[in-house]
Amino acid sequence: MMKQSVTTLVALIGCVAFAAIVILPLVSLPTILYFVIGYGCGPSDDRMAERLATLGILDARPAGARQGERESHCEDDARATTVSQTYWLSGSETAADAYYRKAARRDGWTASKNEGCFVKAIDEKLVTLVVTGLSGNEYEVRLMSTPGSSLWC
Repeated sequence: MMKQSVTTLVALIGCVAFAAIVILPLVSLPTILYFVIGYGCGPSDDRMAERLATLGILDARPAGARQGERESHCEDDARATTVSQTYWLSGSETAADAYYRKAARRDGWTASKNEGCFVKAIDEKLVTLVVTGLSGNEYEVRLMSTPGSSLWC
């Protein structure tokens, strides 16, 4: 009886060791590789940010609007590349909305189903253009791109 218990215990330890040494790494390998190789922003995202920063729609602004800060960043989890430009209006927000609707269409952007949101293929990626009021008379023109085809509007 004692010999059978020892044999069972040895077999159980062997199974646990096998799972820990062989099976666990195989199951975890895709996750580990994702975080080592594929997670986060990289050089292709930097190139996309540089490309987005050259688009004329970021420099377009209604008469009398003053240019603010231009920012660029990439969000690691979604690999969402964003380039934005802020402006201060001298006129109404309604005039700015009308201006960007016309400017976006003239520049080849397509209006999405959501108000104030446009899309366009840039370097074979779908890019979203959104113009939003921030506070007071400040507004932002924002371009966003993700590796897939997901849209932000």
